[in-house]
Amino acid sequence: MNTDQVILNQFIKNHPQQAASALSECSEEEMITFLEASSPDVTISIISSMSSYKAAKYLEKIDMQLVLVIVDKMDLRAKRTVLRQCNEEFRDRLLDKMPPKQSSILRRKLAFTTETIGFLMNPLFLGFKNDLTVAEAIVIAKNGKERVSTNILVVDDKGKPEGVIKLRDLFFAARSTRVSALMKTEFPKFYADESVESIKNHSGWYEYQSIPVVDRYETLIGILDFKTIGESQLSKEEKNKNMGETGSALGELYRIGLTGLLQSVSK
Repeated sequence: MNTDQVILNQFIKNHPQQAASALSECSEEEMITFLEASSPDVTISIISSMSSYKAAKYLEKIDMQLVLVIVDKMDLRAKRTVLRQCNEEFRDRLLDKMPPKQSSILRRKLAFTTETIGFLMNPLFLGFKNDLTVAEAIVIAKNGKERVSTNILVVDDKGKPEGVIKLRDLFFAARSTRVSALMKTEFPKFYADESVESIKNHSGWYEYQSIPVVDRYETLIGILDFKTIGESQLSKEEKNKNMGETGSALGELYRIGLTGLLQSVSK
């Protein structure tokens, strides 16, 4: 890697938002060449710093194998935001090439608009059948620990939520006890098509850090964590902060002459 490329990569690492802005001076062809020629980490950094619409338009034009690498490294929120802006035909092709489990989650997410609970919910959750013993439930919880939250749901044979068990109650209960004996049958739940704004101050947050999400048939389809709502709001504020910092960082960019460097590397 030559000195120019080292300087460029370091700038992108430290100022991805501003580097993306500087790259906007390149032609579309130069930009595509640059993205495909860069390391995946650099390309991901640039793509992630663009507006979702612009990122989507470039993803549609670069090599599909690179797109798969980029999308795989995005967090779930970024994936659904960018894919929503993609051409429907391209999006379907991309989802078809992704691992089935990941593709299924994204397809479900994309069915909801950005202001709804269904858009923010986590479709991966742990649910117990009501006839399990505590011993059996603990084994399941340990095997699926990435899906365990502070409150675990109990569902019936049709996938409808019947109750909620606090994780601490589960681990301190006698191992032969049925989970149905521990669950609380009165608990809050949200409909996936409700707006996020309408439940920000819901009284259920005082007792539960995560609340089940159901469709209009009352079938459990996900959970919504209180922290997810906070992170969603924070991401908007952070974006505004980054936009405010663009001027000073771009001043640094022009002082060290990287605008020309960004264009020359893409050639």
